Amino acid sequence: MKTTKKDDYINQIADVFYEAIEKDLAPWTKSWKAEDFKYSSHNPISKNAYKGNNSLFLETLRMVKNYSSNAWITFNQVKELGGNIEKGSNIFHARYI
Repeated sequence: MKTTKKDDYINQIADVFYEAIEKDLAPWTKSWKAEDFKYSSHNPISKNAYKGNNSLFLETLRMVKNYSSNAWITFNQVKELGGNIEKGSNIFHARYI
C-alpha cells in the first residue's frame, strides 16, 4: 500500500510520541509546574505561538531531543536570514491536518 504525505506526517508524530514515552518524557504524564510552560512553542520571526496538536508535538519533540529553546522557524525563514541547514538534518512539520 502506497503511503501519502499525510500518512508520513502521522507516522512522524507517532514516532516522536513513542520516543517520548520510551524516555519517560511524555509531557502529558510528567509531573510539572506551571512555570515549566511559561513560554509556549513559538515562531520568533512571525511572533505566532503554536496551538493545539502542533504545540503538543513541538513541546514533546523539544523534550525528546533535549532542545533548550522552544523557538521554531521555517526553512524559508532560515534562508531569508542568511542561514543554512546542515546536510543530513531532519525537518519536522507543523501543519494543520
